[in-house]
Amino acid sequence: MLIMNESKAVDNIFNREYDEMTPAQMVSILCKYYLQKEGLSPLEVKSKATSFIKDDLCRVDHDKWGTFIDKSIKIAETSKWKDVEYIPITNKEKELIKKYPKRLQKILFTIIVLGKFYYLTKGSTWINDNTHVIFDLAHVSYLSSSERDYLIHSFFKDGLISLPKRIDSTAFKVDCCDLEGECVFKVTSLKDLGLWWFICNGNKKYRVCKKCGAIYEKTGARDLFCQKCRGYQNSKKVVTCIDCGKNFTVEGVRAGCSKRCPVCQKYHDVEMNRLNVQRCRAKNKC
Repeated sequence: MLIMNESKAVDNIFNREYDEMTPAQMVSILCKYYLQKEGLSPLEVKSKATSFIKDDLCRVDHDKWGTFIDKSIKIAETSKWKDVEYIPITNKEKELIKKYPKRLQKILFTIIVLGKFYYLTKGSTWINDNTHVIFDLAHVSYLSSSERDYLIHSFFKDGLISLPKRIDSTAFKVDCCDLEGECVFKVTSLKDLGLWWFICNGNKKYRVCKKCGAIYEKTGARDLFCQKCRGYQNSKKVVTCIDCGKNFTVEGVRAGCSKRCPVCQKYHDVEMNRLNVQRCRAKNKC
């Protein structure tokens, strides 16, 4: 998952609201935060990150994270802090996207948004992400690597992107970004960019959740929140995790049934899946 606003991500980590972030993402962002925002030394950053892994990510084997923390600190020393509130989309870009078939519209919209995001954070519209990541963000799946490359190359033939000189590189530069036009639509998250295009194009089937900013399929005219956040005003509960003993806040429809914090729940699901596979294999041998 690409993170647009790292300050909000840090706040979510401190508030234990990190359902969609992996442990690696959380550790790397915290290293960057302590180094750039708190001004701590690399040794102090490593100590803070190690404490976070031991205390908050208690189901993670913290003894194996030393090398990753060192790499995260080294990357944080040169990388720029990302505080992008939104990605602006102009009318010129919308009209360009509408010229293509529906499936290609989602892909081109995703490419333009990513190009603008990297322009705001790195000063260039070059995209180095794997095509698999790009197509997942665009909600265009079930395509082979060669099919994805063919669709990307079709944009190159139309003059919308530029390819690098290296033949073994999958990076490309987005040339169709309108960097000076007036903003007519704001993209506030880099998740589900294919669904963001539906909203940008006037599709009333999808909405942006008023609380968490996620895209969801609405079920009624007065439906303002996604399924996770629906009813959150009347359903907020502090729960003690039955595995690690930490207190965490649960809101919305999960308030009455959550017993584990998000991190422990992930590891519990993995363990249950492992046991189910083990039982099935044992049953087939009998």
